[in-house]
Amino acid sequence: MDALRKLSNVHPLIKYVVAVLLCLPALALANWYQDSVGGGIFLFGLFVVVLSAWYGNSRCGIVTTVAYALMADIFLLEPRNSLSFSLTTTDAVHLTLFISLGLIISWLHGQIKYGQQQVESRTTQLNTILRNIVDGITVRSADGKAIFYNETAARLSGYATPEAALNTPLSKTMAQFELRDRYGSPLPMDQLPNFRALKEKSQFELTYQRLSLKSSESVWINHKASPVLKPDGEVDYVINIFRDVTTERERENALRNLNAEILEQNQRYKAVWSNMPGIVWETRMNNQGVPTAGFISPYLEKMLGYSVAEWTSNPSLAVETLHPDDRDRALQELVNFKDGADSLMVEYRSIAKDGRVVQMETYVSIVRDSAGIPQAVYGVTLDVTARKQAESDLERQTDELRRSNEELQRFAYVASHDLQEPLRMVTSYLQLLEQRYKSQLDQDAQDFIGYAVDGSARMKSLINDLLMYSRVGSRARAFESFPAQRAADQAIRNLEMSINETGAKVTIGELPEIVGDELQFVQLFQNLVGNAIKFRSDKTPEIKISAEPKDKNWLFAVQDNGIGMESEYLGRIFVIFQRLHNREQYEGTGIGLAICKKIVERHGGNIWADSQVGQGTTFYFEIPIRSTRS
Repeated sequence: MDALRKLSNVHPLIKYVVAVLLCLPALALANWYQDSVGGGIFLFGLFVVVLSAWYGNSRCGIVTTVAYALMADIFLLEPRNSLSFSLTTTDAVHLTLFISLGLIISWLHGQIKYGQQQVESRTTQLNTILRNIVDGITVRSADGKAIFYNETAARLSGYATPEAALNTPLSKTMAQFELRDRYGSPLPMDQLPNFRALKEKSQFELTYQRLSLKSSESVWINHKASPVLKPDGEVDYVINIFRDVTTERERENALRNLNAEILEQNQRYKAVWSNMPGIVWETRMNNQGVPTAGFISPYLEKMLGYSVAEWTSNPSLAVETLHPDDRDRALQELVNFKDGADSLMVEYRSIAKDGRVVQMETYVSIVRDSAGIPQAVYGVTLDVTARKQAESDLERQTDELRRSNEELQRFAYVASHDLQEPLRMVTSYLQLLEQRYKSQLDQDAQDFIGYAVDGSARMKSLINDLLMYSRVGSRARAFESFPAQRAADQAIRNLEMSINETGAKVTIGELPEIVGDELQFVQLFQNLVGNAIKFRSDKTPEIKISAEPKDKNWLFAVQDNGIGMESEYLGRIFVIFQRLHNREQYEGTGIGLAICKKIVERHGGNIWADSQVGQGTTFYFEIPIRSTRS
């Protein structure tokens, strides 16, 4: 038989030769058994035909049928050794039956072999598809035994080859993994689709997470199980289809998170729009460039009294509600904006539904396509009626305050100037009274005159300081550039007598070129250094003047080693007429530091002090670099 199978794979011509040669031993056997068997000579022929057709092909069977019929007619049928067409009826029937059966057998064998080839081809194709399909496919019998694994199913199960997976029990395979459902809860094995399909005898599908206990790798699996039933309705085997949906699951999670974020963002925007004291709106442009109503926030009703439905259903309201005096200008600005810049602020008035006049500010932003054609306009409209009223009130109050300050400054100057003359007269007559009648007055009268003269002197000093305070703003000079060193030197020269009397040591560091009123800076340095000399301790006064840049300002410092003060008093010392000591201890009107504060503030800066009792005081003031304010 093996030899015949080998012959079936050789050249077709050889197959036909072999088919003819097979007739010879059959004829020999038929000749041997002819007398005892009778028509059995053709049975040997049919056997040879079957062999030839099965191991060759249908044509070989036909060749064998024809060859055996001819040889039988020549060598076995009467008359022998010649081809005879005048056979007996019996031989003719046998020969006809043989030829018919031979041809039928050959044809049937051909059809059978063709069907086997088709089945083998389809089986090969199916196996190829199943082994290389992206989904994992397994087939298990009703008792759980693995019948088939493709490459993907083996890989998803942690095996290198399908054969390794087929030879491993299911319980051992599943012991490598931990299963969780889509909510993260443990998933029992009997809830897997293959067990459910086997139990319920119907298709079952489930998506679950599978974590490898070896590598901690996480894979999401979509598992579909379909049972194949026997004629009696029992399950014959279950086909399982596995799909790795990890990427899809990640995309779903990302999409879900994105949707949640968008929803949260929309809710946030809605909350902002609902609580924002202004109208948020959007206008779209159609293909002809005509604006069409888009979104508008519900604050519209609170601001103008119109509902969103009223506004969107009647586009002309946007123009009709504009104040007649502002309508043309506002519309023209918007038209110019459409062809120009991408952002704009328009001020105008609108008439509310109840007739109120509402002051509006609209901030507009336009979106254009690549050709610069407007596609959409976004805007925020604010009700600035209260702010405009406040600005108007503030401007009026500022004007009133400015006039009041000017009047106060004029009054202070005039009052202090006019008080000088009667004060000089009082002082002069008191001194004259003391000189002429001193010998005639008792000690009490002389003390009284002394008190009056001393009070007049203090009043004169107070009037002079008040006059100087009023002149800081009223008789100030224009700002110009000058060296601060020069102003400090002039202040020291003005205090030369006090410095010599106290033996004070004044050190001036490197000071910058500044912009301001030089005479006022002389006064500033003079007041601060004089203050340091006045409030000296038992030690020799040591005063240091320095400056350094800080951010966009010049920071000046005047440091002394005097008596110092408690920190709680640092906020009071710059207030006019505020004194921390009585006149018997320290002379003065309490206006010097107030003048310093007014000078520094006029130059756009501020002044403060840092002090410790017994350790001295440092006065700081800063002014903008290259300031030109007056």
